[in-house]
Amino acid sequence: MNELPNDTFLSFENQGYANCLVSLDNARFFRCRFANVNFLYSGGPVLIEECKFEGTAQLIVQGAAKYALEFFYFVRENSIPLQMPPPGGPVA
Repeated sequence: MNELPNDTFLSFENQGYANCLVSLDNARFFRCRFANVNFLYSGGPVLIEECKFEGTAQLIVQGAAKYALEFFYFVRENSIPLQMPPPGGPVA
């Protein structure tokens, strides 16, 4: 995702996050540093630009993101031929 509406997200610039939980939904991270973090994602828009990552990271999904991920696992495990639109492209 390349753009987020200005009125719907929080912007974080030049911040450092270490050994903590970082919520990704409705957030823009610019030139931030992440070290040994857990990312929490529920399906909202997120933008990560020019950030650095150190150590390990874990992605925790919940809500709409969890349901979408479970659906895609189901599709893959059952070899269902599913054509995906390009990122940011129109959804039919």
